[in-house]
Amino acid sequence: MEQYGPISRLSPYHKRSMRDELAYDYAPERANKLLDELGYSDVDSDGIRDLPSGNGIKPELIVNSGNRVRARTARIIADNLAELGIELQIKELDFDTFSRRLLGGNYEAGIVSLLANPVAPWTLSDIFRSTGPLHLWHPDGDTNPADWEKRVDELFKKALRASSFEERKPYYNEFQKSTRISCR
Repeated sequence: MEQYGPISRLSPYHKRSMRDELAYDYAPERANKLLDELGYSDVDSDGIRDLPSGNGIKPELIVNSGNRVRARTARIIADNLAELGIELQIKELDFDTFSRRLLGGNYEAGIVSLLANPVAPWTLSDIFRSTGPLHLWHPDGDTNPADWEKRVDELFKKALRASSFEERKPYYNEFQKSTRISCR
């Protein structure tokens, strides 16, 4: 089952237009152009784009070892980034080390699956609120939240206070839209 957006398609709160709103065309030429415009070029002709410091762009992506789906996903991401001159360093870690690094904020990128009740979007608050214990992409979001994170915090508060489906639905629609915009 394809899933677009943070709220499950099984939920009556799922915004049905998310598939079209989130669809991206695979466009490595456009990505290369954008990276060039930002000044990330291959200065030393080694096939890897360079940071302003002169070091190659070689981010680390952590995955838990033994998870074939995540390892394969990491390889696909690495292959796509290689087309752009970015050398993704995949590091497979035992689950305890992987979890400690994620929860401690000691990572550049990681592939993780966080589950919530597929019908009840309020269970996503631990993941998307800036103060949520599983707010992994911005670990200091609780002390220095981005504007979109502040808005998501506000939307969850309002949705939790709402007394009916009709009253909650617009808050969760805006939440879905805000995650789409922040990811572009």
